[in-house]
Order: sequence, then structure tokens, then C-alpha cells
Amino acid sequence: MAHLVTSLIHSGIQAWAGHTRARHPAYLDVDSPLPRWPRDGFVQAGDQRLQLLEWPGDGPPLVLLHGLNNTAWIWARSAAIMAATGRRVLAPTQRGHGLSTKPITGYDLESTSADLEGT
Repeated sequence: MAHLVTSLIHSGIQAWAGHTRARHPAYLDVDSPLPRWPRDGFVQAGDQRLQLLEWPGDGPPLVLLHGLNNTAWIWARSAAIMAATGRRVLAPTQRGHGLSTKPITGYDLESTSADLEGT
């Protein structure tokens, strides 16, 4: 699982590398055709209900994970730019955060990794 996550992060960095805030049209043009707002829904991962944001695309999927005390919405601007490269971008809000379920236990690496596999 760690290799998969590392691979996804590396792919995201490569997709992001050619785009900067100064020259990307999403930051300059309010009428940009880029998919600014994601599909906002929920997925069931085992006994957890996770909020999932999805920016559609035809390319290979790219999964973005937020850090502690945050939600998937932290990726809104970056994900729109990555989706503009043709990638399908997925950003789950992890257990215990935002609108996802908040169990008392299960915040270890194995449990949170299982949530991702279930999405």
C-alpha cells in the first residue's frame, strides 16, 4: 500500500510540475472552462462513510490525501489544475475529518489505508 501511495504522490507532483499560478488560465480567467467544482458525494469504505470529491477526467486516476485536521477541500484549486491535464482526480476526506464518519478508534495506518482501498 505504501508503494501505491508513494506512486500516486509522485504522479501528482509530475502532473503539477508544468503548471504555475502565474501562467495557468484557471487563476487568470473567471470564465475558464476548467472543472473548478468537483462532484461532491460519499462512498462507503467498510464501516466508514467518507466524503469524496471527484474531478472527472479520462486519464489515470490521481488520489490526493489531506493532512491532519483538514478535509479534501484543501485540494480544490490544485485538483482543478491537475484535472485540466486530463487526469481523474479523487480526494477523500479521511475518517474523523469534515463530513466523514468519526469513529472513536481506527486512526492507525492500517485502518486508514483500508479506508482508501475501499474507496
